[in-house]
Amino acid sequence: MEKALPFGRAVTAGDGEGFMNHLILASGSPRRRELLSLYTTDFTVCVSDFDESAVTAPTPAQLVEQLAIGKCLAVAKQHPDAVVIGCDTVVDVDGAVFGKPHDAEDAKRMLRALSGKTHQVHTGVCIAKGDRAEHFVDSCKVTFFPLGEEEIAFYTATPEPYDKAGAYAIQGRAALWLDRIEGDYYTIMGLPVSRTVQTLAHFCEKNVKMIENLPKRLRNEALAAIIEPCYSAQEGLFAAGRPAFWDRFKERS
Repeated sequence: MEKALPFGRAVTAGDGEGFMNHLILASGSPRRRELLSLYTTDFTVCVSDFDESAVTAPTPAQLVEQLAIGKCLAVAKQHPDAVVIGCDTVVDVDGAVFGKPHDAEDAKRMLRALSGKTHQVHTGVCIAKGDRAEHFVDSCKVTFFPLGEEEIAFYTATPEPYDKAGAYAIQGRAALWLDRIEGDYYTIMGLPVSRTVQTLAHFCEKNVKMIENLPKRLRNEALAAIIEPCYSAQEGLFAAGRPAFWDRFKERS
């Protein structure tokens, strides 16, 4: 498997070469790339071309889950031999969805609505290989101190708000506004990394169990195809101790 560059190697959605037994992040977000690299740098970035505009849901949490699933499965369909992680994040203000602002006035509108109040941030994550998938939503409550108009004007004159759900970066200047949070800080950044890694491990183990009764040759090929994208011999969960099902795999090799 080709070694990815730090924070992932960007490719186009239609590039099908070199994706056998590979881990793909279906997001162009630099923050998600950075967070996933805490687990492993051995992954590739493939931005999904999924059409978000047609997706509707009764609640913001359900919406973000459907968006993550749609993005993930769109890439998984193009690269069926890869394990794909798809994500999406929205800000929820009393049931209203705040995505990325369209312009400065839209960003100001969002920040005024967040000023001095508690809102929720929902991040949906989907992990898929072929037609098999697992997904979840992680939510975090965020409370800001009141924001003055001068601060809002200053912030919206910078590039920082415009590629962020809710028009703010918690790891940037918005850290100065933070009164308190309830939940996973990394959910706000766009990838609840610990829960994602745990789900990835569960996804791999569940799929291993599904194929343990195959004939030996097919079983070993299938096990290798599932395990290699999830666990690098030098990085990932192996650094902290191999999962039990890896030992079962090695015994059958």
